[in-house]
Amino acid sequence: MGTPSGSGLDRAELCPGSMVLPHLDSGEGDASSDHGRAIHRFLDIVAKLINQPGFVGSMDDVKKNALALLEVKYRTIAAAIDLSMVPHTQAGVWRSEQAMVFDFFLRRAEFLEVTERRYPPRVSRWQVFGTADLIGVDGDTVVVIDLKTGWGWRRAPSDSLQLLFYAITAAKVLGCSRARVGYMVLHDDDTVPRFIIEEVDEWALAAAEERIARVLEAGDQVNGDDPGVYRAGSGCRYCPSIRVCPAQVGRLSQLLQGPKHALLALTGGLQVPGVDAKKELPMVRAEDLPRLLDAIEAGRVTLKQMVEDVKNAVRAVGTIPMPNGMQLGDIRVTRDTLIAEKAGPVLDAEFGADAADRAIETKFVLTKSAVEELVAARCAHTGEKKAPTMRAVLEKLEEAGAVSTSEFYDVRVHKAPKVKK
Repeated sequence: MGTPSGSGLDRAELCPGSMVLPHLDSGEGDASSDHGRAIHRFLDIVAKLINQPGFVGSMDDVKKNALALLEVKYRTIAAAIDLSMVPHTQAGVWRSEQAMVFDFFLRRAEFLEVTERRYPPRVSRWQVFGTADLIGVDGDTVVVIDLKTGWGWRRAPSDSLQLLFYAITAAKVLGCSRARVGYMVLHDDDTVPRFIIEEVDEWALAAAEERIARVLEAGDQVNGDDPGVYRAGSGCRYCPSIRVCPAQVGRLSQLLQGPKHALLALTGGLQVPGVDAKKELPMVRAEDLPRLLDAIEAGRVTLKQMVEDVKNAVRAVGTIPMPNGMQLGDIRVTRDTLIAEKAGPVLDAEFGADAADRAIETKFVLTKSAVEELVAARCAHTGEKKAPTMRAVLEKLEEAGAVSTSEFYDVRVHKAPKVKK
């Protein structure tokens, strides 16, 4: 609780109450976070190889050596990264995984040498600590790039307090007056990483510095007993206080009351058939619908975490009697799986061979994920790219009549078509 880190500034601005809640780290990772950490390692290896004293070699050699030190399953996406866009391959100062602190009272910036993001003790509530993924210098411009994985909702780079904090601090330390900030967006497939970069002039940097100072000042004045300071939204998904947040508890209470209330809890309102929007659910705009899906996912994550919390609490206190004569507690659960090869002779003897054959299903199953595993294994050995190889294999399967395709429509996050200039 207290002053947010650089990565928590956007959430703190959206939800001041998050600065007074205890932080509970679930310790859980997912595919996107594992993917991101692997790419972090790759870029850090590249940075260290390039900046070795007396380094002589091409960028292709550096990339090849860095890939060889990376786990096989992450090599394809890492190989697709355009290193010419990465700050530490530009002329001038480079920094990778750079820890920093900015004191918004003294207006003093400093780079730190820390391991595993273990920052020194905070001596003032005005101190904000953080670690930037990639920092470079291009003339009078500091370049800040943050690595993002997955398809989650995020602010435009020039509006992100996280990126602006890194830019403000790095600019002061490195003597720059302007900034270029952005995301390198990666996904856990063969999608080529995207760079979303925006320019920030000296006036915008100064305004952002004051904006962050106001966030810290607001945090100092937050009344934790005021429910209005807790605001559910796009910043909830990775909030370390999500399991104890009053706004989330309010959401979940409404979720349990039915679909109409669920929509109200998750979006602040959405018109649905059979519901009087004026009385029950206010309208939201079409452009708010992506936030709705993001909010639902945040609610799903919250529910999952709460279920585990309740189970752990039950394990801690032991078996709990219930009014209906049942009890809640740890119990051994068994699940029987019948082994057809061994069951066949018994069923033959009991019911006859024909009946046994009808009862025992014989299925030849091939999933797309199984083919993807075969492709990944071959590509790791041959150096081929997974996406085109997978497409080629699927084409051969289609020619052999081994692919049956059905079509349906679903609402999902997907790429927008390129606009022809």
